[in-house]
Amino acid sequence: MLSHTLQFALLLTLLTNLIHHLWVKAASRKEELSHWERYGAVYLVTVASIMMMLQPTLYVFKDIGCPASCVLRDHPIMLSVITHTGYILLLIGICLATDLVDNLRAKMGSSRPAEA
Repeated sequence: MLSHTLQFALLLTLLTNLIHHLWVKAASRKEELSHWERYGAVYLVTVASIMMMLQPTLYVFKDIGCPASCVLRDHPIMLSVITHTGYILLLIGICLATDLVDNLRAKMGSSRPAEA
C-alpha cells in the first residue's frame, strides 16, 4: 500500500514539475514560432503524464477501498498499452523540448570531413 502511494506521489511530483519547467521554457522563447512549435512539447508531456498516472492512480484507489480493482483486473492489457504509450509520448515531448533531432543533425553535419 505504501509503495503504491509513494510511486503515485513521486511520479506526480516529477511530472508536474517537468510540465511546469517546459511551460516556462516555452513561454520565454523569443523567436517567431507557431503555437505548436512553441508549446507542442508541453502538450505532449501533459498527455503523457495523464496516461502514465492512470495505473498508479487506480492502484491507490484500490488500496483505499474504491472499486477500481475491476479495471485493474479486467483490463490489464489496456492499462499497459496506455502506460507505455505515455512513456513514448514523454520521450517524444522531451526530444521536441530539447531540439534533440536538430542538435544531432548539426553535430553529425559538422563532424563530417570536408570534401575535396
